[in-house]
Amino acid sequence: MRFATSLIISVLAITAQAAVSNDDSIAITPCEELVDPQNQVFSLDKRDCVKTGCKCDTRGYQRRVCGACKHPDTKKYIVTRKRVRNHIYECSADGESCCDYGVADDCGKKGQRCLFV
Repeated sequence: MRFATSLIISVLAITAQAAVSNDDSIAITPCEELVDPQNQVFSLDKRDCVKTGCKCDTRGYQRRVCGACKHPDTKKYIVTRKRVRNHIYECSADGESCCDYGVADDCGKKGQRCLFV
């Protein structure tokens, strides 16, 4: 019985080691070109975050949110000044420093980027 238990433990340990040492991992590195599932290369467009004079009510957290996002408890907009519904904004933790990345496809729609804390 001890031999069978030892054999099972050995087989499990070897299997676990083989799974861990698998060299098929993918390294994530920043790059300008990406490949989609059909192996078509496309590039990302860099966008400046333009200071527009916008203000945010971030409740002490730095956030990247759509202009249409509201706090769930108060129903007040997170971007409180110079807000455009379909733009994405970067808001500082104090809410005073804010910039606009421009139009985002998901903003103003169901599933838009609204992060609540």
